[in-house]
Amino acid sequence: MNKKVIFSSVLMGLSTLQSVSVSAESTTHDTRLPNFEVGASTGLLSSEQFYGLDVTINMPVTDMITTQFLVNSDYFVANSSKDDYSQSEVVGNAFLRSNAGRVGAGLGYKERKPGDEALAKESSTALSFYGDLYFGDFTVGLSETEYEEDIDTFSGQTISLAYYLDPNRQMFLRKEKMNRNDIMVVGVNLQPEKFSNHASINLSFETGDEHFYIGLGISYFFDTAITLKQRDRNYH
Repeated sequence: MNKKVIFSSVLMGLSTLQSVSVSAESTTHDTRLPNFEVGASTGLLSSEQFYGLDVTINMPVTDMITTQFLVNSDYFVANSSKDDYSQSEVVGNAFLRSNAGRVGAGLGYKERKPGDEALAKESSTALSFYGDLYFGDFTVGLSETEYEEDIDTFSGQTISLAYYLDPNRQMFLRKEKMNRNDIMVVGVNLQPEKFSNHASINLSFETGDEHFYIGLGISYFFDTAITLKQRDRNYH
C-alpha cells in the first residue's frame, strides 16, 4: 500500500475523531487504571515450533486519550540450531479515541538474536502509526511501521477487518507485510463468560509465500472485567 494513502487515511480518521469528540466526552464507562494483561501463544510455523509471551499494560489518561506499553517475546525452534532465533520488542503507544474509532502512534525497539552464536544479532528502533474506524460490529484497521534498520523478521504494513458475532466473540481477517512478503491471517478471538471476562483464547491461521502458521494464544486480563468488544475499543 502506498504510504501516502496510509497517512491520508490516518489523518481522515483523526478528523473524524475530532468531529465526534463532544459525544465521546459525554459517554462514560468503567475505566480502571491501569488495565494489565499477560498472554502466551504457541504454534507451528512452516512445520517448526513457535512460542510467544506478551505483556501489555494499558494506561488510560481519559476516555479519549490512552497509552499502552508492550513487551513481546518470540521464540522459534527449528530442526537446526542455525535456524533458531529469539526476538523481543518493547513498544510504547498513545491513542486518541472516540465512538467512531482511534488513531495513534508508537515508538519501539526490536531485537532479533539467532540461535547460532556465530551469527550477529539484529536490532532496530521502529516508529508506528495506527488508524481504526468502527462501523457497528465491524472494525476496519490499518497500520504502518517503519524500522530504522533492516531486520529479517519485520512486519511493516497491516490492513485488517474484524467482526463481532457478539460482545465476546470476534472473527478477523488481516493482510500484513512480513519478511517482504504478503501474509494473509484469519482467526477468531473468544472471551468465555465462565472466566468472568478475565481470559481470552485466540486461534489463527496464516498463509503466504513459503509461509504457513497455525497458532493458539491465551491471554489473562487483570483488574478490568469487561467484554472483548469493550476491551478492544476502550484499551487496545
